[in-house]
Amino acid sequence: MAWIQPGSPNLADFFTFATNQGIPTALIPLPVLTVTNGGSGYTSAPSVTIASPAVGTAMTATATVSGGQVTALTPVYPGSNYASPPALTIAAPTSGTQATGVVTSLASQYPASALNQSMAITIDNHGPGPSIVGELTSYARACYNLGLHLLLAFAQDTSPSTFFATQRQAFGMNQFRPGVVMASGDQSTSQTFMIPEFFQDISMEGLEATKTPWGRQWLAYQQMYGRTVWGVS
Repeated sequence: MAWIQPGSPNLADFFTFATNQGIPTALIPLPVLTVTNGGSGYTSAPSVTIASPAVGTAMTATATVSGGQVTALTPVYPGSNYASPPALTIAAPTSGTQATGVVTSLASQYPASALNQSMAITIDNHGPGPSIVGELTSYARACYNLGLHLLLAFAQDTSPSTFFATQRQAFGMNQFRPGVVMASGDQSTSQTFMIPEFFQDISMEGLEATKTPWGRQWLAYQQMYGRTVWGVS
């Protein structure tokens, strides 16, 4: 699936990132939108308007037209903080019958929560700026990597799935880690593992992030902007 807005973190692209990294789509579903009446007389795809939640961001979607009728509704942005499926309106054709549709089910709220927390934590010293051609900005990549780490940390399984619980156990997440090895000598080889200087002031949050590839990648992006990205003087 193509990126919706490569230069700035958004929920639709985070879904794409998460599923590309191996999170089963069924465990973090997008909304399901259903056409209840295809209408008639459409010569191009009409706009789709979805009501906003009381607090949060509105869902967005596009319509597909075939044979003068709306045949499908595709979610683009899943929205956040909906308590119940919102009202959906399909624009009327210039001449003909207006199509109708409904939001059948909502998206999982775990990805939205994980991305929002990631964006609140991730420091953007340079501003999102324009995206590199064909690539995401480093800020967006950092947000998506931390977002996936956080998603694995707290997303709950729906029985009979144990996907998230299994991942947490495999990565040793949410288990106490007081620090990293300062030095370890091997008698036969005299090899020593030394702690890098930047670990001296790492937070508990940073230590937890080292447990997954995505958390470590987030730390790598943050380190590009210096020690102060961790709030260390």
